[in-house]
Amino acid sequence: MTILVPMQPEIFISYKDAAIHTYADESVAAARWPKKDALVLSKASFETLLPKGLETANHYIYEIQDENINNTNHNKFTCYPFSNGRRLG
Repeated sequence: MTILVPMQPEIFISYKDAAIHTYADESVAAARWPKKDALVLSKASFETLLPKGLETANHYIYEIQDENINNTNHNKFTCYPFSNGRRLG
């Protein structure tokens, strides 16, 4: 069965890095930002949306896990930044 569990701080570190890089790459591909600025702009967007990381008020960050398998492989993440209920990417 697939379950949602609150994201652990050590997983959030990997998630944050992957999310920032993915959003930067997608923003360059969409011609939203020039490549030279994309990483800085992506990090700024992430910090605006989650300024206190997992502790950001009124934000709840979860992992999707399969309770029947070992969930130690957290190398792949999909990040969809939202603002005011709208997907930004």
